Amino acid sequence: MKANASRKTEYIKQTEEVTNEYLKELDQYEETVRAQLETEGKIKPIRCKKRKEKTEIISRRESRTDPESGFYKRKGKAEGMHYLSHETVDSKNGIIIDVAATAGNVPDSQPYIKRIDYIEKNLGLKIQEACADSGYDTNLINQQLSERGINFYTPERTEQKRGTTEFQRKDFQYDGKDDRFICPGGKALPLHRLNRTINTVTKEYRCPKAECKDCPFRNRCIGEKGSDKRIQVNIFENVVKKNHEKDGTERHTRVLLLRQIWSEGSFAAQKSRHNLKFLYRRGLEAAEQQCLLSSTALNLKRMIKAMA
Repeated sequence: MKANASRKTEYIKQTEEVTNEYLKELDQYEETVRAQLETEGKIKPIRCKKRKEKTEIISRRESRTDPESGFYKRKGKAEGMHYLSHETVDSKNGIIIDVAATAGNVPDSQPYIKRIDYIEKNLGLKIQEACADSGYDTNLINQQLSERGINFYTPERTEQKRGTTEFQRKDFQYDGKDDRFICPGGKALPLHRLNRTINTVTKEYRCPKAECKDCPFRNRCIGEKGSDKRIQVNIFENVVKKNHEKDGTERHTRVLLLRQIWSEGSFAAQKSRHNLKFLYRRGLEAAEQQCLLSSTALNLKRMIKAMA
């Protein structure tokens, strides 16, 4: 929803970016996996200090007219100050059962798990299946929904070639017994360490430099400038693969169609007939109130139809 803010009042502000909830949850998973691998002797113990909240100074576009709105810029969309309405719709009658608003610069996936928990706690519902678009198909969401026993459906993932070398991940055979990869040249890539980047945690498998130095497949595997072969495996990879085993099935196609009808259909109806295009007031609280009123108007129509 377009915020009630003039583009002329936008300015660039230097602000502190504090660790968000997503990163805090990822920290917990990292600690659990690291402790397990250290106990099993698969990686060397690291006696590091407890992770502190990471802060960094970033440049952010803000509005003097409505400071609580967020700058929204995505391909094919009108950029500017916006709010986002996150809605959960039931697949039987299209009733909107949950609404939450965020600033326009908040990633779609950030409030997702909180809304699932809110629905189950406050409405007394046990969600069995959930469907969302590809923006919600993150490793962490796949893991957390799996832990809750919820079948998760998203559009099919397309395999993309990474790097410029000929050999790709699929060319390396995984040895589950010894937890290692075997390269096309028959060399082993044992588990080397747990690698943490900003938004993910991976197991790093590495082939010793001495093994790669005189390998006849060197240029096809790591290129001329590389020194050794490394494979990064996300700690949630098995869960993500399991969820995507449903891709292309009859149920997967059906659920995605229901999401297209009810979720996309609801937003289209709200934007065209129930004031969800832009805000009349300012601030996050006002944005959420308008989202709730818009959803209520649509729900009344659908409830009457369902009872008829």
